[in-house]
Amino acid sequence: LENTISGNEHVRIKMLLSKENKERCCEFVKQGDIYQFNDKGFRSELLSWLRFNAPQAIEKGDGLSSLCQGRPPLPGWLANLLVPVLMTGESQAKIDLANIKTSAGMVVFISEGGFHPFNKSCIFNCCVDQKCVDYIILFKLC
Repeated sequence: LENTISGNEHVRIKMLLSKENKERCCEFVKQGDIYQFNDKGFRSELLSWLRFNAPQAIEKGDGLSSLCQGRPPLPGWLANLLVPVLMTGESQAKIDLANIKTSAGMVVFISEGGFHPFNKSCIFNCCVDQKCVDYIILFKLC
């Protein structure tokens, strides 16, 4: 993880492993979910990347399994009807907060001066390898 961002003076990481430290971030995560899901561009992009069942994920060969977000598998036609209506910032916050409470820890990436292309690489590597933590948050300092 540290090798992924080494040499980038604009980014710091903070590992949160204690229950108390993880709980301190819960309100930030909740507010972040609400903010992001109120952004039409974010919602549109997220929906375009979600794969609602295993056959869809295999067929597309990319994307984010809705199982990773704590959602049950759905037939594509049903997901296309329900998910845009039912997936809200509040509903995502409930899932994220439950995941935080049961995770071994979190990594917070703190970016001074905007998000950089390495962020996608960090998220991908952490989510695939599952070596350090179960949950990742990105914060931008304004």
